[in-house]
Amino acid sequence: MSFVVNEHLTIRVSRLGRWMFGELVISYVTRDDGCGNTRLVVKLSLPRADRIGWIRQWMLAWLDLFMMRKQLLNLRDLAEGKYAESSRNATRSRDAA
Repeated sequence: MSFVVNEHLTIRVSRLGRWMFGELVISYVTRDDGCGNTRLVVKLSLPRADRIGWIRQWMLAWLDLFMMRKQLLNLRDLAEGKYAESSRNATRSRDAA
């Protein structure tokens, strides 16, 4: 794993992930668009595919279609403070009861 604050976070998949998909590295990279907005980009680095590798990459693509979208939406909500706001509202509701 490596990271640079406000630039990127790079992780390597676990032993199980390597067994399933090969040596997979995932990077979350932030980009400033120059207008005060930030874009989060995900990069996947996969090994060169052999016959079995093509099947693994095909499976990974379909799994990531759902999982990566969910992960990016959660990161967006965290960055925008939506979880903190809903947590505060839940605490207020619980305290009022």
